Amino acid sequence: MWPLVWHQCSLAGINGVFSNFQFWHIPQIQYKNPKLQILTMKNMTPTPFIQFILDSGEKVVMDVYNKEQEEIHEHIRKIFCKTQNPLSTDATTKESNVHPANFGHGCSRWCICEVPGQVPCSGFVTTRPEVMGKNTWQVLKQKEKEEM
Repeated sequence: MWPLVWHQCSLAGINGVFSNFQFWHIPQIQYKNPKLQILTMKNMTPTPFIQFILDSGEKVVMDVYNKEQEEIHEHIRKIFCKTQNPLSTDATTKESNVHPANFGHGCSRWCICEVPGQVPCSGFVTTRPEVMGKNTWQVLKQKEKEEM
Protein backbone atom coordinates (compact mmCIF):
# COMPACT_ATOMS: atom_id res chain seq x y z
CA MET A 1 0.00 0.00 0.00
CA TRP A 2 1.41 3.39 -0.95
CA PRO A 3 -0.15 6.63 0.23
CA LEU A 4 -0.95 9.72 -1.76
CA VAL A 5 -0.79 12.88 0.36
CA TRP A 6 -2.93 15.70 -0.94
CA HIS A 7 -1.93 19.17 0.33
CA GLN A 8 -4.76 21.59 -0.32
CA CYS A 9 -4.70 25.32 0.31
CA SER A 10 -8.00 27.20 0.20
CA LEU A 11 -6.21 30.52 0.74
CA ALA A 12 -4.43 30.42 -2.63
CA GLY A 13 -7.52 31.33 -4.64
CA ILE A 14 -7.24 28.29 -6.93
CA ASN A 15 -9.38 26.05 -4.80
CA GLY A 16 -11.88 25.59 -7.65
CA VAL A 17 -9.45 23.78 -9.96
CA PHE A 18 -8.08 21.70 -7.13
CA SER A 19 -11.56 20.80 -5.89
CA ASN A 20 -12.64 19.83 -9.40
CA PHE A 21 -9.69 17.48 -9.71
CA GLN A 22 -10.42 16.04 -6.29
CA PHE A 23 -14.10 15.56 -7.19
CA TRP A 24 -13.65 14.06 -10.68
CA HIS A 25 -10.37 12.15 -10.61
CA ILE A 26 -9.54 11.05 -7.07
CA PRO A 27 -12.46 8.56 -6.82
CA GLN A 28 -11.44 7.04 -10.16
CA ILE A 29 -7.82 6.73 -9.06
CA GLN A 30 -8.88 5.13 -5.79
CA TYR A 31 -11.27 2.72 -7.59
CA LYS A 32 -8.51 1.53 -9.93
CA ASN A 33 -6.02 1.24 -7.03
CA PRO A 34 -7.88 -0.23 -4.03
CA LYS A 35 -4.69 -0.48 -1.94
CA LEU A 36 -3.99 3.24 -2.35
CA GLN A 37 -4.34 5.36 0.76
CA ILE A 38 -5.26 9.03 0.17
CA LEU A 39 -4.63 11.65 2.84
CA THR A 40 -5.90 15.22 2.47
CA MET A 41 -4.13 17.99 4.34
CA LYS A 42 -5.93 21.33 4.25
CA ASN A 43 -4.40 24.77 4.81
CA MET A 44 -1.04 23.47 6.01
CA THR A 45 1.09 24.89 3.16
CA PRO A 46 0.95 28.16 1.18
CA THR A 47 0.72 26.38 -2.20
CA PRO A 48 -1.03 23.13 -3.13
CA PHE A 49 0.94 20.04 -4.10
CA ILE A 50 0.57 16.27 -4.26
CA GLN A 51 3.07 13.98 -2.58
CA PHE A 52 3.36 10.31 -3.59
CA ILE A 53 5.16 7.91 -1.28
CA LEU A 54 6.27 4.81 -3.19
CA ASP A 55 6.73 1.28 -1.84
CA SER A 56 10.48 1.81 -1.64
CA GLY A 57 9.96 4.83 0.63
CA GLU A 58 10.90 7.32 -2.09
CA LYS A 59 8.82 10.51 -2.12
CA VAL A 60 7.66 12.12 -5.36
CA VAL A 61 6.31 15.66 -5.05
CA MET A 62 4.15 17.23 -7.76
CA ASP A 63 3.39 20.96 -7.74
CA VAL A 64 -0.18 21.67 -8.85
CA TYR A 65 -0.18 25.44 -8.45
CA ASN A 66 -1.81 27.15 -11.49
CA LYS A 67 -2.47 23.83 -13.28
CA GLU A 68 -5.78 22.75 -14.72
CA GLN A 69 -7.36 19.51 -13.58
CA GLU A 70 -6.64 17.79 -16.92
CA GLU A 71 -2.97 18.81 -16.73
CA ILE A 72 -2.71 17.30 -13.26
CA HIS A 73 -4.42 14.12 -14.39
CA GLU A 74 -2.22 13.74 -17.50
CA HIS A 75 0.93 14.32 -15.45
CA ILE A 76 -0.04 11.64 -12.92
CA ARG A 77 -1.01 9.26 -15.73
CA LYS A 78 2.32 9.75 -17.54
CA ILE A 79 4.40 9.16 -14.40
CA PHE A 80 2.58 6.36 -12.57
CA CYS A 81 0.28 4.55 -15.03
CA LYS A 82 1.04 1.79 -17.49
CA THR A 83 1.27 2.66 -21.18
CA GLN A 84 -1.10 1.18 -23.77
CA ASN A 85 1.35 -1.55 -24.78
CA PRO A 86 1.54 -3.32 -21.37
CA LEU A 87 -2.23 -2.90 -20.95
CA SER A 88 -2.89 -4.62 -24.28
CA THR A 89 -0.51 -7.47 -23.43
CA ASP A 90 -2.23 -7.91 -20.05
CA ALA A 91 -5.60 -8.09 -21.81
CA THR A 92 -4.40 -10.73 -24.26
CA THR A 93 -2.94 -12.86 -21.47
CA LYS A 94 -6.25 -12.70 -19.62
CA GLU A 95 -8.09 -13.76 -22.78
CA SER A 96 -5.68 -16.59 -23.50
CA ASN A 97 -6.00 -17.91 -19.95
CA VAL A 98 -8.17 -20.96 -20.64
CA HIS A 99 -9.96 -22.38 -17.66
CA PRO A 100 -11.63 -25.80 -17.94
CA ALA A 101 -14.76 -24.55 -16.15
CA ASN A 102 -15.46 -21.96 -18.86
CA PHE A 103 -17.86 -22.81 -21.65
CA GLY A 104 -19.23 -20.95 -24.64
CA HIS A 105 -17.74 -19.32 -27.72
CA GLY A 106 -13.95 -19.64 -27.83
CA CYS A 107 -13.74 -22.20 -25.01
CA SER A 108 -13.12 -25.94 -25.01
CA ARG A 109 -16.82 -26.68 -24.40
CA TRP A 110 -19.71 -25.02 -26.17
CA CYS A 111 -22.42 -25.90 -23.62
CA ILE A 112 -22.58 -26.93 -19.98
CA CYS A 113 -24.40 -30.09 -21.01
CA GLU A 114 -21.09 -31.43 -22.37
CA VAL A 115 -19.72 -31.62 -18.81
CA PRO A 116 -20.21 -35.10 -17.31
CA GLY A 117 -22.95 -35.19 -14.67
CA GLN A 118 -24.89 -32.21 -16.03
CA VAL A 119 -28.45 -32.33 -17.38
CA PRO A 120 -28.36 -32.78 -21.16
CA CYS A 121 -29.67 -30.06 -23.48
CA SER A 122 -33.42 -30.15 -24.01
CA GLY A 123 -32.77 -29.75 -27.74
CA PHE A 124 -31.26 -33.24 -27.92
CA VAL A 125 -33.05 -35.16 -25.13
CA THR A 126 -36.53 -34.54 -23.75
CA THR A 127 -36.44 -33.55 -20.11
CA ARG A 128 -38.41 -35.59 -17.60
CA PRO A 129 -41.41 -33.69 -16.17
CA GLU A 130 -40.23 -34.09 -12.56
CA VAL A 131 -36.98 -32.30 -13.40
CA MET A 132 -38.75 -29.31 -14.94
CA GLY A 133 -39.68 -26.63 -12.40
CA LYS A 134 -43.12 -25.87 -13.81
CA ASN A 135 -44.38 -29.43 -13.20
CA THR A 136 -43.03 -29.87 -9.66
CA TRP A 137 -46.34 -29.47 -7.83
CA GLN A 138 -48.27 -31.54 -10.34
CA VAL A 139 -45.77 -34.41 -10.04
CA LEU A 140 -45.93 -34.28 -6.22
CA LYS A 141 -49.76 -34.40 -6.30
CA GLN A 142 -49.68 -37.39 -8.65
CA LYS A 143 -47.24 -39.23 -6.35
CA GLU A 144 -49.51 -38.55 -3.36
CA LYS A 145 -52.53 -39.93 -5.24
CA GLU A 146 -50.58 -43.04 -6.24
CA GLU A 147 -49.51 -43.66 -2.65
CA MET A 148 -53.08 -43.51 -1.38
